[in-house]
Amino acid sequence: MRAADIPFDEARSFVEAVQSVLFFARVGDRTVRCYITRDALAACFGGAGTADGHASASLETFDRNVECIHEIARHSMDRGAAAGHAVVITTKDAFRAMVAAGGCICLRMRKGGEWLRLDPPSLSCSTSEPT
Repeated sequence: MRAADIPFDEARSFVEAVQSVLFFARVGDRTVRCYITRDALAACFGGAGTADGHASASLETFDRNVECIHEIARHSMDRGAAAGHAVVITTKDAFRAMVAAGGCICLRMRKGGEWLRLDPPSLSCSTSEPT
């Protein structure tokens, strides 16, 4: 199955033990656990409280950027990250996906206190402004 065709379940939860949002991909007949760390959510997508340890803020940030996060997970699976039946997206992984796309995958960077949207035209991610 091509990574572009990988569907994701709507279910997601915050796992305190690993400080990550857990979500699931369907690859053929198996379920692949995917995690995105709280640090990656805060660094790549902003969101008030995400870096401060609030699980609800991490889930809200995930929900606002779910399409982009799924694209990053697909990129990780393309690289063979799911061979062990789990994908863990760290800040480094998110930026690696951004570079591989020839730009940014729905990521924003802060410059002079302003949030800049850096979506390349070839990707169909939608993002919302950070709170």
